[in-house]
Amino acid sequence: MKATKQSTADPLFFKVLSTLNESQKRWYVAREAINYGRGGIKITHELTGISRPTIIKGMQELKSKKELQTDMRIRSVG
Repeated sequence: MKATKQSTADPLFFKVLSTLNESQKRWYVAREAINYGRGGIKITHELTGISRPTIIKGMQELKSKKELQTDMRIRSVG
C-alpha cells in the first residue's frame, strides 16, 4: 500500500517536530522519509514544508559515519 499525505499526518509527528532545533528537525524528517521508502522525500516535504534539499542533506548526514553534532549551538559564530 502506498503511503499518502493523509495517512501519514500523525499529530504526534508534528508535536515532536515543533520541539526540535534545525538540525534535529532535519534528521527527524529525513528518518521519516527513509522509513516511507520510495516517494518518502516528496511525502515528508508536502507534510512539513521542509525543502527537498534539506531532507536529502539530513538523509546523507544520517547515512554518513560521522557522529551527529548535538551541541547547543546551531549556527556558526559570525
